Amino acid sequence: MSGRTSSAPTARKIVVVGASGRMGALFMELGAKAGFNMVALNRPYANVAEICADAGMVIVSVPAKAFADVLNVIVPHLPPDAILTDVISVKESPLRQMEKSWEGEIVGTHPLFGPKNEPGDDLPGAIGPGKNSSPESVGMVEGF
Repeated sequence: MSGRTSSAPTARKIVVVGASGRMGALFMELGAKAGFNMVALNRPYANVAEICADAGMVIVSVPAKAFADVLNVIVPHLPPDAILTDVISVKESPLRQMEKSWEGEIVGTHPLFGPKNEPGDDLPGAIGPGKNSSPESVGMVEGF
């Protein structure tokens, strides 16, 4: 979550769920500028299986009240080795919800910035490794 254009965390696509929202749009923009293969998934969540196929990372950027329902829609379609992460501001509940829904690697994040930033701004964030997260997956999320 550095906002810097470091090396890509994955050669596979990065799916942003809720990419039409302000934070989701910001992550789409930052990822595209850094050269990542960014793919948007927005309501009504059509073609979920196709969009999530071969995703290396899935970033969930939806309101907290919709988080559990969105997980129920997307998790069945994630590749087994995908990293699931979020940008929900409240941490413990979303992290636990992801852990209940996904057996793969989970890395929770808490952006310490909003959707309006200047180019080159440092975009700090807190990282909360979840179950099954490896140092590599934490590093990938941090690098993004």
